[in-house]
Amino acid sequence: MIATRQLARRGHSIRGSSGRTAMRFRSQEDADEFQKEITQAALRWGRPIWWYDWQQPFEQLSISGASCFVQRSKTRCFGVTAAHVVEAIMEARSRTASLDCRIGLMPLYLPAVIIDWDRKLDIATFAISDQQVRNSGIQPFDISIHWPPPEGLVARQMPIQLVGFPEQLREIDYAGHSVACRAYGALALVEDYSDREIITIYDPKQCVGEPSLLPLGFNLSGCSGGPAVIHQTLNKIHRWYPVGMILRGPKDSEGDATMFDMIRVRRIDCIDEEGRIGHANTGWLPS
Repeated sequence: MIATRQLARRGHSIRGSSGRTAMRFRSQEDADEFQKEITQAALRWGRPIWWYDWQQPFEQLSISGASCFVQRSKTRCFGVTAAHVVEAIMEARSRTASLDCRIGLMPLYLPAVIIDWDRKLDIATFAISDQQVRNSGIQPFDISIHWPPPEGLVARQMPIQLVGFPEQLREIDYAGHSVACRAYGALALVEDYSDREIITIYDPKQCVGEPSLLPLGFNLSGCSGGPAVIHQTLNKIHRWYPVGMILRGPKDSEGDATMFDMIRVRRIDCIDEEGRIGHANTGWLPS
């Protein structure tokens, strides 16, 4: 697990780049324990999606991958990922009849279980049973009491946690015949947002990393579809809400923007409790 702490620590609080206090703690030990706990939780919230040709020899193994998460409403469980991930699997299947598609270690061919998708929003939802949830080891986000997330929850400088499984951190041990999908996690701050998108940045100068910081411009491919979670302390109770899905990572920048990476998150409050998507109009959407 790569846990990139994108919040500066000062005293017993966690602050953003503007100096505004995002979360307060009684001690630095409590702040460190909080970050440790949510890092462990992230490993249960997200799962890698990966697909490959099961007929190829292991010494020639080539894997494509992405990320996903699951929500549990009053009536069902459903998974969430990016629409372009499903399209990539379908395109691979059209060329490879022996394609194997899995969530973690559990076989699940996503295109066969799609509930809804929207290419403009780049969101897809898929059916997953309680037994498959257990088999995959994923911990669903419980949205049975309050969905969509509370109005006004997404705001500038709010702590937001990202988790995904980038190809850059995937390790294939050809000699040992094993594959390790390592997770990327970040505790960041909301820099900007719209009704469709949330933007956060990665600036190594303001970060602490375990075991080391990733370089600017790192390849976030494979994280598409991973969850984005807002953290909030209200009346001394810590709460978290799934608010988005990782859309895409760093691109080539110019000027002052070369000092940090911009990561875009698609908001998911357009998904209802059955996994259906409120489809986008043909008008303007954030780029």
